[in-house]
Amino acid sequence: MMRSMPRRLLLTTLLVAATACGGAQVGGQSLFNGGKQTPGNFDFANPSSSAAAAIGTQGAAPTATGHAAAPTALVTARATPRPVATAGPTTFQIAIYSDTAAQNGFQPPSANVYQGTVIVFTNRDSKPRSVVSDSGDPASFDSGMIAPGATWSYTAATLGDFNYHDGTRQYTVGSFKVIHR
Repeated sequence: MMRSMPRRLLLTTLLVAATACGGAQVGGQSLFNGGKQTPGNFDFANPSSSAAAAIGTQGAAPTATGHAAAPTALVTARATPRPVATAGPTTFQIAIYSDTAAQNGFQPPSANVYQGTVIVFTNRDSKPRSVVSDSGDPASFDSGMIAPGATWSYTAATLGDFNYHDGTRQYTVGSFKVIHR
C-alpha cells in the first residue's frame, strides 16, 4: 500500500499538469462548448477561480511556459453519474439469410444482449425459415415458420447463453448471451 501511494500522487500530479498545459479540464465539457469556460471547468487565466480552489491551486505561480504550476495536494475526482436506462424495451435485430446470399445464415451469428431486450428475427430469404432453441429448458423457444420478409420476436428475459438453429436447416446456427443491465 505504501508503495502505490507515491505512484498515485505522481499520476495525479501528472494528470493535473497535463490538464494545465492543455487548457481544458479532463473529462470536462469545455471542448464541447466551443472552448468556452463553463462552471466547474478550470480557468487557467484565473487560478483563484472556484474550480482552481477546489483542486488546491490557489496562488500557484506560473511556470516559465506561463502555465500554473501543478498542485502538490491530492486531487479527488468527482463521480460521473451513470447513464439512466430509457423506458421501454431495447430491440436487437437478427436477419435470416439464404445459403446462397453473400451473408448467409443468421446475421449476426452471435450477440450479447441485455436482459429484457426484444430480439427481432427477420426472414430475408425467399423461403419460409424458423428459429428453434437448442435447449429443452423453460427458456427455450420455437418461432414456427416465418414467412419471407416477416419477423418474429423473442424477449430475452432469462440470463444465460442460448444456442439456436433454423428448423428448416439444422446446420444454420446462431447464439446470443443475455447479460444483466
